[in-house]
Amino acid sequence: RDALISESEASVVHTYAVQAVPELARAEPYARFLIAHDIMDLDEEQEWSLLRHRQEHQAGGRHRFLDVIVDEMALTMPVPREVMVAQLRHLLELGDGVRGRVRVVPRDAAIYEDRAHPFDVLEFPLVKDRVSLVHTILGIDFAFKDLTDIWEFIEERSALSPEESRELLGRHLTGLTADA
Repeated sequence: RDALISESEASVVHTYAVQAVPELARAEPYARFLIAHDIMDLDEEQEWSLLRHRQEHQAGGRHRFLDVIVDEMALTMPVPREVMVAQLRHLLELGDGVRGRVRVVPRDAAIYEDRAHPFDVLEFPLVKDRVSLVHTILGIDFAFKDLTDIWEFIEERSALSPEESRELLGRHLTGLTADA
């Protein structure tokens, strides 16, 4: 609960994931598909409602900036075509706005331990300190340290630029819609 409260107060969320799109960047069909196929018995409506509220929350009425880095592996996971089409369109829309940026780590990028686990780095208005969260099978929890250095390393050494990422997302979307 404390991790979600911290997330809700952040003005900037840097979110990274490998095998799935980060929670705050999930389109509804994608999120519902993952909820329905979770190993835990979750109430799909309740879980989607919680996630949607997390995505839409505006602490103090201000919009949050969502900075997303996602591994290309997440864009090729076995989900129904219409689910991935909706997710790719959502990522393209998110990266096209003033409240978000999306970058992709291409599948041929080097893998290393720090890049193998999903996490968030939260920034807050008028505060220099950051809070880092980790995502595990049991949910979201506080990281043992500030993960900004890992975020920056992935950002600089692995992720494509926003423009290159947009092109890659577009190629994935074209591949799925051309086959339809």
